[in-house]
Amino acid sequence: MPRSQIQKPTSRSRPVSCHFCRSRKLRCSRQLPCSNCISRGIDCGLYSPLASIDKPQNSNSHETPDILTRLKRLEEIVLPTDRQSSRAQDPKPDRRRSRPQLERKDKQAAADAIWLEAECASQVSCSSIPTDTTTFRSCSMWNITSVMTIGGSSSGHSVRNFSIPLHQESVILLEKYLRDITYIHHVILRGPLRTMVDNIYGDIEKHAPVSPGQVALLLSILSSAMFTWTRKDSENAPFATSEKVNATSSVWVKGTLDLLDHCRRISLQSIEAIQAMIILSFAITNIEGITARFRDLLSTAITAARELSLHKVDHQPGIDRREEAPADSVESEMKRRVWWYLVATDWMASQFPGPHRGTYSINPLHMVVRKPRNVDDAKLMAGSPIIDRPMEQPTEISYSLQRIKLAEICREVIDSSSMTTYNDGDMESGRLLGVDQRIVTFIEQLPPFFRLDGDALDDLIAKYPNIASGIMIQRYIINSLVHSQRCRLHLPYLARGLVDPMYAPSREACLEAARCVVQAERMLATENIPFVLTRLKFSGILQCVGIAITALLLDMCLSQEPILRQERRAEVVNACSILKDAIKDSPVAIKLLESFQRVVQKHDMSVSELKQPYRHHCRRPGQHTSPSP
Repeated sequence: MPRSQIQKPTSRSRPVSCHFCRSRKLRCSRQLPCSNCISRGIDCGLYSPLASIDKPQNSNSHETPDILTRLKRLEEIVLPTDRQSSRAQDPKPDRRRSRPQLERKDKQAAADAIWLEAECASQVSCSSIPTDTTTFRSCSMWNITSVMTIGGSSSGHSVRNFSIPLHQESVILLEKYLRDITYIHHVILRGPLRTMVDNIYGDIEKHAPVSPGQVALLLSILSSAMFTWTRKDSENAPFATSEKVNATSSVWVKGTLDLLDHCRRISLQSIEAIQAMIILSFAITNIEGITARFRDLLSTAITAARELSLHKVDHQPGIDRREEAPADSVESEMKRRVWWYLVATDWMASQFPGPHRGTYSINPLHMVVRKPRNVDDAKLMAGSPIIDRPMEQPTEISYSLQRIKLAEICREVIDSSSMTTYNDGDMESGRLLGVDQRIVTFIEQLPPFFRLDGDALDDLIAKYPNIASGIMIQRYIINSLVHSQRCRLHLPYLARGLVDPMYAPSREACLEAARCVVQAERMLATENIPFVLTRLKFSGILQCVGIAITALLLDMCLSQEPILRQERRAEVVNACSILKDAIKDSPVAIKLLESFQRVVQKHDMSVSELKQPYRHHCRRPGQHTSPSP
């Protein structure tokens, strides 16, 4: 072949990557169209579509058709026929249009998979486990010796008969609870609660079905109100003596436990049953302290809350997070209050002595629940938006929000060290002081109305007439909780602080917190509110005082300087006098005082040192006080 007829090779070789991948410096799949262009919905080619325009006029335009023909032949060889033919119709716009439909199908398929998985886990047989039936009646509370009695039926199944007080008796006890107790665990709404009680008695009168969960909530409220009943309450109600009402409370606690056990046996899940467990657990701690019964009730309440999906109240599958979520309902807000009360209790209980110390059950990563809003009950109305108020403005839920913050610190303490390190008191001093600073910051950031040097009761009544009494109760409770938590944190390092300078700040923090606990109790005793008459019945207050006495007592036993020892003895006698005042109201106080006396004997000290009278006239911070032993 003549040399002139031999076609000269082009100076530019065929690129292996498409034009888009080369321009963006992406890894090309080297197929036409490539995966990058498919995912972006753009045309894929080896050359820029503008190349022919930019090409000089003197280029060999006759070569273009030949090149395109050979390219097309190569595509037919390399690419499957069906794929190539589908691409010839340019389906990319259709793909973009069908993407939302595919997403909907994916979500539906995922939902079907979850449902089928649940069906596989549910093995309901024809012969299900038989359960007892229940009946409810009302009669005078003084004629009820046992809330639950068991009878038989014609079918052979047992019948559990529950008795509740008369309507007017329940209303009196309900108002007592709403007036003096609900501030401590505000997990109910006043208006709906009153309506619920009226409906219960209406259904009983009409022989209509009654919700066991709602009756359990009513019984738990009655139990708590009876336990805290005072002589002053008897003056305003046609009841017997306060002593008789207090003694009757144990009957109603047992009856509430029996009804809740029935709800558990029949797998009855309701928000009212969970609220009943919360209120009843509070009553049980006041009677027994932190016992296995309390922990079991708390664990059952958490499990029941998960069954009702309270741990994912704000999880909305299938809704774009960029879209605005629908308006919250009153029911959702109530669920948040209940769930976060359980969360805070679970995290704070990790600090209590016992087999569960250093552990908690609710992982913050395993829940999707916003914190409750700072809003009064009266502002929660169906169909109306829930407007969150600033934290500096007190509401009926303010205490619960501060309690949640304190519980988060308790959880961080557990997470920052292993169980053995925490339980054995081996935390490094730097980390210990870091946690202490978190607690100090929490105290400093308390709203003004919760500080010990805040407004007096008369000033609070002038500013907040409807909730002033509750604010005063919550002020002293939150201060007792946070200072006792700080004291408990440093207590294992109290003795080490006397010999190791690294832990000396820990010892000082422990003693400072102990004094604040005692001060808060002394200040509460001077307030003119009904809660003062029953405050020593609440085991939470006594436990805080007990932690403070423990720190002061151990420091007294370890001190070698006579002057320091005498000062500490005066503080111990002052604090122990609180327990002596509570002996007539609480068995917990008797147990604590006996324990302290055994420690005194162990250190070869006279038991009479804890029995000497001590008079203390508490004044507000800033005023001079000079107690004398």
